[in-house]
Amino acid sequence: MDNITSVEYDLLRSHIQKLKDFCKSAELLFALECGRYPITLTIRPDEYYHQMSLLESAEQRRTDGAMTFTLEEGEIRITAVGGFVISDAAFSKIKGLFQKISAYWTQLIFRWQARREGAGLFNLWNDVKERLDDEE
Repeated sequence: MDNITSVEYDLLRSHIQKLKDFCKSAELLFALECGRYPITLTIRPDEYYHQMSLLESAEQRRTDGAMTFTLEEGEIRITAVGGFVISDAAFSKIKGLFQKISAYWTQLIFRWQARREGAGLFNLWNDVKERLDDEE
């Protein structure tokens, strides 16, 4: 995107940084994929912090689990694999950040597309409005 300067971009960047900081403090890694549909966020334990200890059981050392948040058709879907467990507070924080990041990304894409399409995007909206009016 050429010369992105917008409130949406600043909010997106800010919330990705919040996610990065939260994951670091919670000893988690994340992978965010916004370049294709659906938008996904995958959270997994940071193996650096979960190295084997003689005092831990095999289940406590497990680092192959992950949780994926997917925004598809306006709904967040969560898939957990490999026995990945996080607290309710951490889950809520990550889910909330993912919702905001998804919204800011969508707004940023709209702004970018509007610059590229000019009136074409707004003509699309007028076509949609007209069709909605016809359905009434």
